[in-house]
Amino acid sequence: MKALNTMSLAGFFALGLAKGIFAQISATNVLETWKAGAIPEISYHFESTVYRWDMAARDDATREEIFSFALSDGPPVVMTTKGFVFWISGVGMRAKFDHVSEFNLLLNGVATNVSQDDNPSRTKTVSIRKPEDPIVTSDAKSELFLSWFEPASTKIATLLSANPDLDITFVDSEGQDQLAILKLEAVNGSILTARLSRKFGWRVVSEKLEQNGELTMQKNLEYELGTDGAAKLVGWEMISFQNSKPWRREKSAMTEMSFACRASDLELEIPANSVVSDYTDEKLDRYLVRDDGSKRRFSMEEVFNAANMQQLMDTEEGDLLPSRNSPKTLATLTPEQAKFLKSLEGQWIRNKVLVDRKGFNEKVTLKAVIIKKATFEFVGLNDLKRQFKCTRISVKDQEVDLATIDAEQPLRYLMKLDGQTMWLVAKANDKYEAPWATEPINYDQCISLDRKAQ
Repeated sequence: MKALNTMSLAGFFALGLAKGIFAQISATNVLETWKAGAIPEISYHFESTVYRWDMAARDDATREEIFSFALSDGPPVVMTTKGFVFWISGVGMRAKFDHVSEFNLLLNGVATNVSQDDNPSRTKTVSIRKPEDPIVTSDAKSELFLSWFEPASTKIATLLSANPDLDITFVDSEGQDQLAILKLEAVNGSILTARLSRKFGWRVVSEKLEQNGELTMQKNLEYELGTDGAAKLVGWEMISFQNSKPWRREKSAMTEMSFACRASDLELEIPANSVVSDYTDEKLDRYLVRDDGSKRRFSMEEVFNAANMQQLMDTEEGDLLPSRNSPKTLATLTPEQAKFLKSLEGQWIRNKVLVDRKGFNEKVTLKAVIIKKATFEFVGLNDLKRQFKCTRISVKDQEVDLATIDAEQPLRYLMKLDGQTMWLVAKANDKYEAPWATEPINYDQCISLDRKAQ
């Protein structure tokens, strides 16, 4: 959830009508209550059931359907996951969600997030950031947990701190609890509505976010009073919406809880076979973690030149830079190769783009031109040009290996002619499996083009 503009906070609190005479309370009083009710340390485990409605993934789905996030009308995919949270006030937090991610937030150090996966052999993705990084502070999960054990550290608390003299009217909810309803509006049209409960130390019991009049997020927290009279979180629900239609709903409940935690519980070890992006310094530091714990630093240029992740692991920094390893443009062409390239000139209709086994149909006419003896160029909409150097030409197999020219991040493609159809495949590795008449099996991105009738 994006932070709201605090400059527009005043004047946007919706004040309810009281069902009786209740004393008004200020934002300062709420913040003081939150600070006094903070939990110094805690550890707990929870179990979640996730319902997810996937977007339309039909073979004939158009680009507009995919990028408008059109949801399927079928039953949701249901998953059950488990997780845990450790917290020590003033030190930080660590949380884990099965097969999704694990992160820790050390308030005086760094924030680390590690992706999880069912397959332990797969590469983990790790990001390391400063705690004040907006991406860290806007993390929905950490906000959810903080709203219980340290509500004075949430974004809503930041908004209230910016308006300490603002009076808030609280209302009765059917005589059972005294609630506050806060409505915060940003200049970009986002509206955050939160309900606070006096019974549970004025903690947030529900939130909803609207953008341009459409509901995008809703969060409900369920509390009960402990034997000491303190608020105890027993469960929560988070719902994400697209076009005001739910596409993900997570319902969670506590399974174990202890109001004790050790500093060692917050430690998070970066596993081997991880790709790490460290944002804590001015210059981004990217590296792989090998089995022995050593680091293999790399640049994006090396990534695009590597056949696979293992090749990066097995080489040293700089070994795969384009200047050392980039394929060269063919210096000479045989008459047969020149004739084959010449036969590819003309107009082609791009009719399918496939990414991650999902695709969309889009009829776009491209013009193929040989501008030098071994330099290939596509001219598209608005005369946008993309040039490639030919690094291998096989007349027998009707194939050409291409590499982008003057690109900040060079890409390699395999161009395969199959009758009147041309395939352009972004190479994930050096192996391609037929049948070409349908589509290749191994690829990062695949584009099919049909020769336009003259």
